[in-house]
Amino acid sequence: KRAKGQKGKASPRSGGRKGKVSGRTEALAQEIKTASAKWRTIPSFAKRTASAFRSLVKVAQRGSDLNSSCAAPPVRQGGRSHSTFDARTLFSREMIRPGPLLYVLRREMRRGLAASWHYHRTLPRIAAWRAPQAVGKIGDAPPIHMLTGADDWLLAAWALASWFTNSAAACKVVLHDDGTMPSCAREVFTRMLPDIAFVSRGEADEAMADALRPYPHCAQYRALHPLALKIFDAPHFCASDRFMLLDSDVLFFQRPTEIGEWAASSNDECWFNEDVAEGSLLSGEEAAAKLGVTLWPRINSGLCLLHKHALDLALCERALAGTRLMQGHIWRVEQTLFALCASHHGRGGLLPRTYEVSLARHAAPGAVARHYVGAVRNRFYSEGVARLAPSVLGTCR
Repeated sequence: KRAKGQKGKASPRSGGRKGKVSGRTEALAQEIKTASAKWRTIPSFAKRTASAFRSLVKVAQRGSDLNSSCAAPPVRQGGRSHSTFDARTLFSREMIRPGPLLYVLRREMRRGLAASWHYHRTLPRIAAWRAPQAVGKIGDAPPIHMLTGADDWLLAAWALASWFTNSAAACKVVLHDDGTMPSCAREVFTRMLPDIAFVSRGEADEAMADALRPYPHCAQYRALHPLALKIFDAPHFCASDRFMLLDSDVLFFQRPTEIGEWAASSNDECWFNEDVAEGSLLSGEEAAAKLGVTLWPRINSGLCLLHKHALDLALCERALAGTRLMQGHIWRVEQTLFALCASHHGRGGLLPRTYEVSLARHAAPGAVARHYVGAVRNRFYSEGVARLAPSVLGTCR
């Protein structure tokens, strides 16, 4: 507008400056014209990037997360199956407000470019995965029990897919709902593993109210934190004497030979990941003095091979009632209880370090599995999902 209004005009005081003014306005008009031409030639990927940021802002404004988004059944289009469970379904043209935009940018910067890409683009594709084992071939192998919910059910899906892709074991899977798992997650898991079983939080609460009635401190701890379901609910709802307990953030990269040997045997041993450092909330001295237990060191409960008779509720009750256990970080209480029960049982130990728990940027070259603990959770996406995608998603029909 300024260029149009000033073109060919001079101020009464300008005198001989008329040509200079005209030259400046023509230069301004040319600059505007050039900028317009550049805008029209912006590559399509830049426009898609802007659309992606709008979608991320929409997620932040809703106070939700892609991990808790619901997956709709695949839609048939032109003879091909297109899953609507994709980050692109969240695209929005809403106005970008500074607050949500800043939150999203900070979150994505913390994750890193590779982690953000695989979190938004690759992680949801697991909904199309199907177990390679045929229906009806579930054998006598110890079942897998997992606790999951709205925040990490997609991670749990990847954990199970990595297990079945790299293991020949055809075992039953039991998912324990922490009370937040959406119904669409059940639909996805059922399509992935037709023989999967679910334990709802309501069903579990009703059953465990009776089971833990003689153990009031155990019942109180279970009501305080969902991780308590791992040590109390899993053995209660396990039909066999032995089972494997798996966290949602554990991925398998190679055939787990040691787990296969344990599954094929009939021993009552308990085996665990080796933690990066001592994570027990009780010292060895306190465990020995107050509970008469020689505590195993550096037990991590992300991957556990368990005999349910080793999980002694009476010992857990004594530990919760008579030690400083509940004064520590509540996230580590169940791990300490596992360590106490296994140490008291006295048979088993730590899995090889190829079942990795580390804070390193990359998994060791020979790692069979890796537990992506909280400090390296973003590596689950940038390393684990990226590494497994060709083999796991290659089996999708």
